[in-house]
Amino acid sequence: MCQGIHWGTIIRPLQQGKCVFVLGDDLEIEAGKNLKDFLFEDLSQKNEEGFLHLQKPKEKTQICWRIDEKLTKITPPSYYEKLVQIPFHTLISLHFDNLLERVFLEKGFAYESHFYYKKKAAPDLPLPTAERPLLYNLFGKLGEDESVVLSKDDVFDFLFSILGDFRLPKTLSQQLQEATNVIFLGCRYNSWQTELIMKLLDFQSGYALFKNEAISESKRIFYTEKLQLEFLECPPQEFIAALYEQCKERDLLRTVQKENATLIRLSEKERQDLETNLEGLLEKLSFFREEKTLATDVEQKFALNKRIKQLEAEVEEIRGKLEAH
Repeated sequence: MCQGIHWGTIIRPLQQGKCVFVLGDDLEIEAGKNLKDFLFEDLSQKNEEGFLHLQKPKEKTQICWRIDEKLTKITPPSYYEKLVQIPFHTLISLHFDNLLERVFLEKGFAYESHFYYKKKAAPDLPLPTAERPLLYNLFGKLGEDESVVLSKDDVFDFLFSILGDFRLPKTLSQQLQEATNVIFLGCRYNSWQTELIMKLLDFQSGYALFKNEAISESKRIFYTEKLQLEFLECPPQEFIAALYEQCKERDLLRTVQKENATLIRLSEKERQDLETNLEGLLEKLSFFREEKTLATDVEQKFALNKRIKQLEAEVEEIRGKLEAH
């Protein structure tokens, strides 16, 4: 279905480090379900706009834990394995999940992982390369719950922050402004949030992949004329597979280094991220252990015990990575 794409106009900027990849939350994770809908489907706080209605600060932390728990049960889609081998220098996620990072770790690829934290000054980032790309979560990161954008209030806080004194990191802004192409996959093009985010990213031109989506004429004009986006009717998974094959033919793919993963030196930021994740896991472990002592239902105790064992395994895994590096 990906017919009529001039691959040279994508491959050449990719080789030059001038092709930025943007991953939305509308990609299929399970049959018929995208990531956001899957993570939010059991939450009573979800409203008709797809946001969560949160009444208390503590409620957000508890929901972040529940979402994180669901994420641990998700196996990253198979097309992620091909995506991480395509040599993008910069990959931006319009979500707060860690699925892409998990696949980078599994493959043994080096990378820099950062995220936007509302109302906090952005750190200086190293210049990304094909050998060490930048993975950037625009809507925060689980484990740093105040950074995560879940509710409409979070969206407004995010917008006031990023339009005010807390801009994107200079390195990331430079990558976007100098990019010949910015490729968008899995975005909700009829959403007002998508329009705003694309405008905020301040890029020159790019491609928007879509499948069977009726995009309103006014929005199509906005994207094509104001943002210089070219729409390609091609299922995102098929596009990733086709671009992977184009890179493979040209011997451009990142080399899979799973057997050498333990030899990769952690950057200071990666070590800090692991330590932050470890701290968050230990907090969750303490919470679930306390819940287990209070539980009276046998099935509830069994479920809590199972979750405790999962968390203990994750804690040991992170401690092992920190000790090995």
